[in-house]
Amino acid sequence: MRFKGWKQIFGFNYVQYIKTKAFIASTIVMAVIFALIIAGVNIIPSLMEKGGFDGIFGGGEDDPQLEKLYICNETDIAFVNLSYLESYNIETEELSRKDFDRISEEIAKGEKAYAALLISKAEYEAEYEEKEGFYYDLKLYRPENEDVLSESECEGIAEACRDGFKNSILLSLGVDENELETAKLEVNAETFVFGEEENSAIKEIVGVVIPMVISALMFSFIVTYAQIIAQSIAQEKTSRVIELLITSVRPLAIITGKVLAMLLVAITQVAAIGSVCGIVSVITMPFAASANSDVTGGAAAAAGDGAAAGTDTISEIMNVMPGLFNPGSIIAIIITLILGFLFYALLAGLVGAGVSRIEDLAASLQPLMMIAMLGFFLSYMSAAFNEDGSGNIVMTISRYIPISSPFSLPPAILLGQMSASETVISVAFLALLTALTVLLVSKVYETIILYSGNPLKLGQILKMAKNKDN
Repeated sequence: MRFKGWKQIFGFNYVQYIKTKAFIASTIVMAVIFALIIAGVNIIPSLMEKGGFDGIFGGGEDDPQLEKLYICNETDIAFVNLSYLESYNIETEELSRKDFDRISEEIAKGEKAYAALLISKAEYEAEYEEKEGFYYDLKLYRPENEDVLSESECEGIAEACRDGFKNSILLSLGVDENELETAKLEVNAETFVFGEEENSAIKEIVGVVIPMVISALMFSFIVTYAQIIAQSIAQEKTSRVIELLITSVRPLAIITGKVLAMLLVAITQVAAIGSVCGIVSVITMPFAASANSDVTGGAAAAAGDGAAAGTDTISEIMNVMPGLFNPGSIIAIIITLILGFLFYALLAGLVGAGVSRIEDLAASLQPLMMIAMLGFFLSYMSAAFNEDGSGNIVMTISRYIPISSPFSLPPAILLGQMSASETVISVAFLALLTALTVLLVSKVYETIILYSGNPLKLGQILKMAKNKDN
C-alpha cells in the first residue's frame, strides 16, 4: 500500500518531460553529434585514401603553383631523381653557387612562382650533436610574398626533393631504379613474450578511447537526470504541491514514480539517438563501395583500396569489442546501467526532499555530486592513463566499487576485459548498494518529505534511518 499510486505519477512525469524543449533539444543535438561521428568513421578513411580532401584543403599536390626550380648541387651525388617535379611539368635549371646566390635574391623579392634549391655537404657539429661525420643538407629558398608561393607548398616541395635526392644516393650506389622502393623499406624490430597476443594500434586506441567516452557519457546522463529528479521533488515540496499530492498518493509512490519515469525518459532518449545513429550507419557504411562503382580503370582500383581500408578499420574496431555481440554481456551492461541510474537517482530524490527552499538545493546536492565525480574520475582518469590498453590497478578497482562501476564496468564488458565471474561479482556489489539505497528511501522518505527547516545532509538522513531502526 505504501507504493499505491506510483503508476499515475510515473505516467504523468514521463509524458510531461518528453514534451519539454530541453529533452527535445538535447536529444536532437546529441543525435546529430553522434551521427556525424559515425558518418565520419565510415566516410573519412575512404576519402583520405582517394585524396577526397584535396579540393577542400587547397588542392594539395594535384595543382602545385611552382613554375621553376633552380638547383645548385655542391655534392658529388648527381641529383637525377626528379620524378615529382617532372610529373607536374616544373621546369628545372642547374646553377653554379655564384649564380645561385644572385638568383636567390631575385626570387626572394620577385613576384614569380620560382624557388631555389641548395644541396650541400655539411659536417655534424661536435659541440651540439652526438653524431659524427657528415650529412647532406637541402635548403629551399622561396619568395617573401606567400601569395606567390605559400610556405606549406614549399614544405611539400622540399620534402619531395629530399626523397628524390635520397633516391639519387641509392642510384649512385648501384641500386636498380626498379628496386628503389624495396631499398627504402623500413625494418621494424620489437620484443615479445612467446604466446603473448600482439596488440594492434587500433586495439590500443580503442582500449583507451572506449572507456573514456562511455564513462563520460554515463556520468553525463546519470548526473543530469539525478539533478532533474532532485529539482522536481524540491520544487513540489517548496511550492506545497506535495501537500496536495500526499492526500491521494503515498509519498513513497511519488519518488518511485518519478525515478522510474526518468529512467524510462533516459531509455527513450538513448533509443532515439541510437535509432538515428543506426540509420546513418546503414546509409554511410556502403559509401566507399558506392564511390568505387562510380569510377573506372586505375581510379576504380584506388577507390577500391580506399573502401577496403575503411572497411578493414571498422571491422578491426568491431573485433576489439567482443561484448557487443554477446547477449550475456549486453544484459549485464543494461543491468549495470539501470542499477547505477537508480542508485544516484534515489539519493538525489532524498536530497531534493530534504530541502525546504529551492535555493538550498545546489548546496545540498554537492556531496552527492562529489561522490559521483569521484566515481567518474576513477573510471575516466584510469582509462586516460591506460596507454597500452592492458589496464591498471586503479581501473580494476573502479570496476568493483559501486560508485564507479556504472561508469567503468560497461566498457570493460564491451572490450572483453571482464570474465563472467568478475562481472557477476561487480554487478552484485552494485545491486547490494542499490538495494541498501532503496531500503534507506523506504525508511526515511515519508518523514523527510514533510520536514521543514535547514537542509538535510546525507549524514543526517543516514542518522534518521538508524534512529528509526532503534
